[in-house]
Amino acid sequence: MKKLILPMAEINKRYLAGEAVTDLAIEYGCARITLSKRLKAEGLRRTTPGPPPKQTVDMTGLRPCGGVCGRYLPVTAFHKNKARPDGLNYSCRECWADYQAEQCLMRVFGISKATFERMLKSQGGGCAICETKLGMVRAGKQLRLCVDHCHSTGMVRGILCNSCNNGLGRFKDDPELLERAARYLKNQGG
Repeated sequence: MKKLILPMAEINKRYLAGEAVTDLAIEYGCARITLSKRLKAEGLRRTTPGPPPKQTVDMTGLRPCGGVCGRYLPVTAFHKNKARPDGLNYSCRECWADYQAEQCLMRVFGISKATFERMLKSQGGGCAICETKLGMVRAGKQLRLCVDHCHSTGMVRGILCNSCNNGLGRFKDDPELLERAARYLKNQGG
């Protein structure tokens, strides 16, 4: 492989004057990493460091959420993220949870959060079977709604509470089995 000939004396001077490695690499027709390695081999380092990382926590100890809410919150309202300059995630825990929930809906069921909300509204705001509303407390726990889907076709059928969704699953989505269970309950006086 032929070694690329670069005018390193001129590049060194321009680099030390403050020009970016990326811009120099584009101008001289080489990869940025190649030029970086050559500059490092010559022992070149800029005498003045780059700008300090942007301070994201203000004087009051609050930090802006980069998510949907945009609120100023304490540092404890953010997950840790080692890849970021300040070590915190860009969005608050609440916005991050909403984002993850939407991604899960799209990945698992192929529906958006707006579609989920539309389906829920068309069902009256609650479970399609027992009609328990979102946000209600049952047995000391807040109601959780689930996306009900056909396991053979993958088609979304509706929104159910966790109990009804588990019930259908335990009856293997078999209407005949569910009818037999209903007849059993009627005959037993339950």
